[in-house]
Amino acid sequence: KDQRWTKERKQNCCYQIIMKKFAVIGDILIDEYNYGNITRISPEAPIPVFLSEEDNPICLPGGASNVAYQFKNLPSEVYLLGPLDNRSKNVLQNFNFDIKLCPNMSGNNPRKIRFYQENTPIIRRDVEKKNYGIQSDELLKIQSEIKNNLTSLEPNVVILSDYAKGLFTTEFSNSIIDYCNSKKITTIVDPKHPPLNKWKGCSII
Repeated sequence: KDQRWTKERKQNCCYQIIMKKFAVIGDILIDEYNYGNITRISPEAPIPVFLSEEDNPICLPGGASNVAYQFKNLPSEVYLLGPLDNRSKNVLQNFNFDIKLCPNMSGNNPRKIRFYQENTPIIRRDVEKKNYGIQSDELLKIQSEIKNNLTSLEPNVVILSDYAKGLFTTEFSNSIIDYCNSKKITTIVDPKHPPLNKWKGCSII
């Protein structure tokens, strides 16, 4: 039988992949863009003054939510699972995200605030606290809720999107991968930092 990797076989393979049910678990960030102009040097210090006529930044899904957003134009079922604050909920709902599987938290999602003059980046300001600014008992509760929501989904593929913001402890990562392996669910990991034993048993890294 001819097993050559023909165009038709490639298309069929891609179609079978995108028709799967995906779950994206990870650190949800908000990407914020501010546009203005450098008009002068400050008299207070030799630094540029960034002038914008309005305080109306463009807010976009970032981190794990950006990963999930990339599926929006595909006929896939995609579900996002990660802790959310109220500000981030509003941003994601503006992009028609279904956030019912995202646990609430008392902390804050990290924000990457970028300043641009036309298409030229000027500076980036990061607003974040270690582990979202929440206590360990709340983090454990969030991890447990995500695990429970995952078991109810029964996806074909789980994407673990790690931005090293605190969600993925070794115990949590291993429990998700072990569960997926027991159900023959493919796990794809995009790790931010070592150690790699945090992702032991995953399908693709």
